[in-house]
Amino acid sequence: MTAAVGERDDGENPARPPVDPATQDGPKQDHDTKAAGNDVAVAADVAAPAPAPLAPAEVELSAADGSAIFGTLYAVERDKPGPVVLLFHQAGSNAAEYNAIAPRLQSLGFDALAIDQRSGGRRFGRDNRTVAKRGKSTGFKAAYADLEAALAWATERGHPTILAWGSSYTAALVFRLAAEHGDSLTAVLSFSPGEYLGREGMVAEWARDTDLPFFITSNRGKEATAAQALADELPRPATVHVPARAVHGSSMLRPDRNSAGNAAIWTEVERFLKRVVG
Repeated sequence: MTAAVGERDDGENPARPPVDPATQDGPKQDHDTKAAGNDVAVAADVAAPAPAPLAPAEVELSAADGSAIFGTLYAVERDKPGPVVLLFHQAGSNAAEYNAIAPRLQSLGFDALAIDQRSGGRRFGRDNRTVAKRGKSTGFKAAYADLEAALAWATERGHPTILAWGSSYTAALVFRLAAEHGDSLTAVLSFSPGEYLGREGMVAEWARDTDLPFFITSNRGKEATAAQALADELPRPATVHVPARAVHGSSMLRPDRNSAGNAAIWTEVERFLKRVVG
């Protein structure tokens, strides 16, 4: 599909050759901004073992408009619902974007639901099941109904802690989810957000209307500038991390997409998760 202005993939689009992060302009070291949200000590005590991970399971959700939304659930074995992360993919992609990420979240004690939004396509070795059923992909903004469907699913299951996690265009849409459903969410993680959704300033308006903890990260250069601009609109200080080496979107955490930099980013993600969830 054709990406909107400002939207990028992680280097697989032949029209946009990969860029070596080391050559980009921007900060030369990892850093956090708005330190007021980052000075909480992380417990050094050894935590109890995380619940055992279960095998991935295919699920089907129903959006408010009746559309079938397909997903993959990475659950952990427990007696009652625990914390869950809702994982939303980038442009032209699908839930398999998280097949190397969700197991790490399971190891930390989280359930994780990765969905195929109606705006997506074939990447990471398989088709987008939701798009396949519909017959074609939609624009980015239409996929917001799918994010709401995932949140409704988690709420109905009784998960006491729900985190929203977006990648590229969904890194922008999670700002809207936070603005409109903040009472149902605990925190938000946004990987490479920007004004990808049409009217300039739309995402910034949503940012100003939410008061949740945010973790925001991106590649360097112009991408980092766009991410920081959105972080600056949030009423609450955000944790903003600009890695030394990254790629676009959540793929920066995949060893096959960011072999040199994923471990350092995971360290920051896990620090944030411990702070907001405990």
